[in-house]
Amino acid sequence: DMTFTIAGLTDPAIIVPDGAKVTVRFINNDTDEAHGWLITGREPPFEFGQPSTPALAGAFAGVIGDPTAAGDGANTITFTASGPGGYRYVCPMPGHAQMGMYGSFIVR
Repeated sequence: DMTFTIAGLTDPAIIVPDGAKVTVRFINNDTDEAHGWLITGREPPFEFGQPSTPALAGAFAGVIGDPTAAGDGANTITFTASGPGGYRYVCPMPGHAQMGMYGSFIVR
């Protein structure tokens, strides 16, 4: 299933005020796929690969591999949502955003 689950919702729109300090705890609990999290200025339809530089500085949780016996892979990032506009959060793994693993990130 190429989706993000946030607070029990699938690929929800995230809306934050301009200048907000945003903390994201990204957890990959998919048992057979590596995933990541990145804010991009691109819009769907997405290409096979995604940029490695986020549209908002620091808005990249990296790629996290499969869970292990020690638990799910996780990464916590904090960034400032500076720059009003519409963005997308995507999985930067090749093909994942193309298959629907993205959502809206709006800075107002």
